[in-house]
Amino acid sequence: MGVVTEVGSKVQKFKVGDKVGVGCMVGACHSCDSCANELENYCPDMILTYGVKYFDGTITQGLLWTS
Repeated sequence: MGVVTEVGSKVQKFKVGDKVGVGCMVGACHSCDSCANELENYCPDMILTYGVKYFDGTITQGLLWTS
């Protein structure tokens, strides 16, 4: 958790003063039994926030959300 203190010229989603945080997961398969029952955190193909391959092959580096 934290507060945005600065944004770049191309940033549109966040502004200075926004409260932000990083979630522990950024994706799931959305087709297994767990996902079908809104339990994505139990998905066998869950994608964690940091250091794992995302669907497009890039390495995850965090995902911000605002309150």
